[in-house]
Amino acid sequence: MTIAVTGATGHIGANLVRALSQRGTSVRALVHKSTTALEGLDVEMVYGDVCDLKSLLGCFSGVDTVYHLAGSIAITRRGDQRTEAVNYQGTANVIRACMDRRVRRLVHFSSIHAVVDPGRDSLVDETCQLADGPQYATYDRSKARGERIVWDAIDAGLDAVVVAPTAVVGPYDYRPSFFGRILLALARG
Repeated sequence: MTIAVTGATGHIGANLVRALSQRGTSVRALVHKSTTALEGLDVEMVYGDVCDLKSLLGCFSGVDTVYHLAGSIAITRRGDQRTEAVNYQGTANVIRACMDRRVRRLVHFSSIHAVVDPGRDSLVDETCQLADGPQYATYDRSKARGERIVWDAIDAGLDAVVVAPTAVVGPYDYRPSFFGRILLALARG
């Protein structure tokens, strides 16, 4: 059984690839640029981009499960074409490639930012409204739109699950991540 991971060189991806590898799982990592997070690991690296459907078709060939972690974070209200392209169109491409290659299961990593804050003392869960309206920041809207098309694909028969992490702290934060940079800035005063 081979598992493909998009966003394999990001913070969460680097940890997921290690966990899968330690279990003896065959991992195929979609690498966009740097391989630093995967150095020394026994994983198959495939260069590609979630915005390029052809690279995904190659990466997902013969794969049982896809973990879709690739994303572009932009925590500002300004429009960012790359954020929209990666988080929405990239997810659409991942879904198409999964269906074309008959991937058994898709695990889509969304974000807490994809949902509207239900207010103080309220739970955030899958029943919360998606933040896909024009009044929301580009990142929030793009993650919500990406999540919505995963839900639509589930309704159309794709075996998929959505995971929505919040701020992530931990090892193998090589770049570092947006949250990692904030923590480093705080530590430096």
